[in-house]
Amino acid sequence: MIKALIYNIFRIFIILSLCLIKKKSKLIYNKNISFGESFIFNLLNYDLIINNKKKLLIFSSFEKKIAQFFFDKDHIYKPFIIIPKFLPIYPFNKFLKKKLNAKKIFQINDKIFQKKHTLVLDNILRKRFEQISSSIKFFQKKKFILIFIKYYNKNPSDISGSQSRQTSNLTKVFLIIKFILKNKLKVIVMGSEADKSVNIIENHFKNKNLFFFKNLSENQSLIDQLFLHKYCQFGIGSDSGAWTMSFFFKKKLILFDSFFNFANVIYKKYKNIIFMPKKITYEQKTFYLSDKILSRILKKKIAYTIHEVSFDEIINSINKCLRNIKK
Repeated sequence: MIKALIYNIFRIFIILSLCLIKKKSKLIYNKNISFGESFIFNLLNYDLIINNKKKLLIFSSFEKKIAQFFFDKDHIYKPFIIIPKFLPIYPFNKFLKKKLNAKKIFQINDKIFQKKHTLVLDNILRKRFEQISSSIKFFQKKKFILIFIKYYNKNPSDISGSQSRQTSNLTKVFLIIKFILKNKLKVIVMGSEADKSVNIIENHFKNKNLFFFKNLSENQSLIDQLFLHKYCQFGIGSDSGAWTMSFFFKKKLILFDSFFNFANVIYKKYKNIIFMPKKITYEQKTFYLSDKILSRILKKKIAYTIHEVSFDEIINSINKCLRNIKK
């Protein structure tokens, strides 16, 4: 009841804010609120906003952090009250789409990964180099791997919502990290205190070459993240918006335990992305997991078995990346 009341109060504030906007045509808004899509939206519309043709409209602290990474306050339109950090922005997504009648500005496709977008990120990194934490700069000339893992529970059969992209068995993740460390590479585990996998990995074992982004970057800033994605050897882990920066730097990525959807189907076009989705067995047949299969299974309540990607499959892909590093 209290949570619903808080959401309704902020919905009223949003409606009031929209009524006070005089020139809506001068504003640009991303209707798909997630880290990855917000980051891509701002990057793809960077020139449009910088040239003062549009201002970026934001409604939350979540959007504000990403907006301020790209633009100064003159390029951002912020209502008198915005949704605070403690409230997830996702429940407002559908509401905002309806109120703004927003049109989709971009599609997730291979055309978004252009050299000019990489140059924008390089330029931001150069201009804000002094803002990068000293503990992060330490890695500039080191050989290190980034890891980010989605983990919610131990049930591999849970394919509802975000769980469809989780790794339920963290034992193989521990073994992957140990394997990389044995190859004399440093490992940085990305994510914050809010990510269950980060705390579990940190509590599981210690190693002088195993680091955690939440400990290296005091404010867990985007500029620190950008630096690490720029200089890492490659990335391993869950299919997530956390890898957006690596996508634009065209880093080698090994993504496992996800499923095919409208966005990641383009991975097949890129040699630098090794995409290994889960498999599902139902009605005596086995398929790669996809959004269409997910929808059908959950809607019709069909019995199924999920097969997460094996440790051996992942290690084979890591070895391919390691051979390139040693050349």
